[in-house]
Amino acid sequence: MAFWQLSALYATASLCLAATAAVVPPSDQKPITPDELPESAPDHVVVVDNGAAAAKIMLFPASRTYPDDLRDMGKTLPGCSEEDDVEVIHLDTDVCLSGEYYMRDNVKVLESPSCANGSRPTFMFYQSRGCTGSLLHAMQNIDELTGSCLWSEEAISVPSYYWSLIYRCDDEVDGAAHHQDAIPTVLYQNVAGAPGSVRYHHGTTVPCHDEFANMRPASELEPGDCRWPWGSGSLESIEVVSPAVCNNGTRAQVILYEDIGKPGLDYMCNGGDITLENSILDVDDWMLDTCINMSRVKRLNGGFSRALGVMFHCDGMRIKGQQQEQEEAISETSIPRGPRTSHNECPTLAGHWQWKDPVRPKTFIYPQSMTCMTLPQGHHLRIHEQPTCPDGTEGRLATWQEPGCAGWPKTIKGVDDDHNCESWNLGSQTSYMIWCGPEELTAEERNLKGEDDRAVVSTDECPRLNMEPGWVVGGRDHGATIRRMDADQDCISVWKDDQLKVYANAKCPSGKDAKLVKYSDSRCGWESAETVDVASLVDTCTQVCEGVGRNSCGIKFSCDD
Repeated sequence: MAFWQLSALYATASLCLAATAAVVPPSDQKPITPDELPESAPDHVVVVDNGAAAAKIMLFPASRTYPDDLRDMGKTLPGCSEEDDVEVIHLDTDVCLSGEYYMRDNVKVLESPSCANGSRPTFMFYQSRGCTGSLLHAMQNIDELTGSCLWSEEAISVPSYYWSLIYRCDDEVDGAAHHQDAIPTVLYQNVAGAPGSVRYHHGTTVPCHDEFANMRPASELEPGDCRWPWGSGSLESIEVVSPAVCNNGTRAQVILYEDIGKPGLDYMCNGGDITLENSILDVDDWMLDTCINMSRVKRLNGGFSRALGVMFHCDGMRIKGQQQEQEEAISETSIPRGPRTSHNECPTLAGHWQWKDPVRPKTFIYPQSMTCMTLPQGHHLRIHEQPTCPDGTEGRLATWQEPGCAGWPKTIKGVDDDHNCESWNLGSQTSYMIWCGPEELTAEERNLKGEDDRAVVSTDECPRLNMEPGWVVGGRDHGATIRRMDADQDCISVWKDDQLKVYANAKCPSGKDAKLVKYSDSRCGWESAETVDVASLVDTCTQVCEGVGRNSCGIKFSCDD
C-alpha cells in the first residue's frame, strides 16, 4: 500500500486576517486524477517470503473517538480481556502495520517474530501511518511486548489517531517497502459524516496560531468541496480548525491544490489535478491549529509553487452530472448526527482566575440528542453547530451541576450562533445533553412538586424594556433560557431592563413557599434590598430590578422568615 507521508509544513510567521472563502459549485468541479489518489490497502495479510517468522497479533475492538471523550460519553471498550470480535493477524518482519484509530489497550502481541538469520528484529512504533515521521518507541528486547496490551495510558498518555508499527530486520528507520492495514471492529464512531473547517491566514507578521486565532472566523468545508479564500494574493498559510469525517466514520484527509495562475472556478483547484509534493495530508490531532505553508510548496515535477485550493478528501471531488444522484443517495441514507462538540478546545481552570491551555490536542465528538454527556472538572464546552432534533426542530443545551444528568436540568438554553466556550460549574465534574424534550413550560412540569422543589424562572422569555427601535437583544434567537433555582443557594443576575418570569416557586423544607429576595449587587453578596411574595410574579413578566441596583440586581429564593 502506498501511504502519503505527512509533511512538517510550518509557516514561521503569518499575519492572520479573516478571509471569506469561495467554494466551487459541484456542477463546475472536475474529478481528481485517479492515478494520483492514495491506493487502498488490500484486506488480506501482506506476506513477504523472506524466511523469517512472523509476529502474531490480536486486534481488539477499537474506536475513532479519543479515549477521554469516549469516557465522557459513558462508553467503554472491552480492552484485551474479551475475545469476541477479535481479529488475529500475522505480521512479517519489515512490513509496516498502520492503523486509523486510537491505540489504547486494544492491540496484543501473542508471538514475537524473528529475522531470517535467526536474530531478533527491532520493534518501532510511530505516531503516523506508514512507519515514517515521529518515532515514539524503539525496542530491542521485543519479548517484553509478548502478551502485553498496547498501549496503556501510562505508556502513552496522549495517543495518536494515526499510528504504525514495524519489526525491522533491516537498518532502515523511516518508511517500509511493504504495508498492511490494521482493521479491527470499530465501535462508537460517527457514521453520518461531518464537515470540517479551515482558517486562512494572510501576510507574514503574526503566526497563525497566536492567542487571537479563535477570534477569526473559520470556513466550514464539506468533504468533496474545494475551497480557496477571496483576496488570495497574500495567502500565507492555513490551519485545520476541525477535521471532516467521512460517511464510513474515517477521518478525511486534506488535499492542497496548486495555484496555476489561471482565472475561473475550474482553475482555483487546478481542475482537480494533484501537482504538489506531500499535498495529501493525514489530519492528526496534533495538526489541528498548526500552520500549513501555502506560499512555497514543492512541485512533483521540480521547483516550487503556491498552493491555493483546499479540500477534505473522502471520495474525490463532486463531479458534474453526479450532483442529483449524490443528493438522492444522501436523502435515502441520511443518518442524524449530533453537533460537532469539543471538551478540550478551550482553556481549562488551573486555579482562582488562572487558566492553562489544554494538555492534549483538541478532539471532537458528536453527541446524540437526549444522551447524557460528562464534562470533566475545570473544562469548558464548545458546540460548533446548531443542534438538530430527530424531528427537525432545533436542539438546545441542557446542563446539570453534577454528573449523570439526574432529574430535571439546572438550565435549558439555546446554542448561540457565536459558539462560545460554555461553563456552569468549573469546580466539579458536571453533565449535559442536547435537549429535545419539553421546554418545561407545561402544566405537568410546573406540578412536579415533591419531585423537584426548585423554582423555575426565565430572564429572557419576556421582551427587554426601553429598547431603541430596530435594536435586538443578542442571544435570544434560539428560545428562552429556563433555569431551576434552589432556595437559599442559587443567585442569578438580572439586567435592569430585563423582565423576570416565574413559572413555579421554590418549596422550603417546612413545606412553605419561598420568598423572592432582591439584592442591589448581581452576586447577592450585599444586604438585601427588598423581599416580595412570589405569587404575584408567577406567569407574569416583571421588571424586578427597577429601582434596585445601578445596572443590574441579584435575585434569590429564600426560606428565611
